[in-house]
Amino acid sequence: MNYKCVEQQLHNEYIGDYITYGIEITDENIILNDVSCNKELTEEITTKLNTHQASIINFKDVIEDMIAA
Repeated sequence: MNYKCVEQQLHNEYIGDYITYGIEITDENIILNDVSCNKELTEEITTKLNTHQASIINFKDVIEDMIAA
């Protein structure tokens, strides 16, 4: 798997437009939107996913665990 941090501009009815970062699985053309508004955190997560070659089956759980830590 190859994971990539992607910048996204989203809209929320309460806060308006905002910049956030998602994680794309480039091999599968799948994007997990709005992981964090913190670019450095999202890049750190992406690096760890790539380093440990996290499975597509559990990458969402890995991301949730990393954000909660």
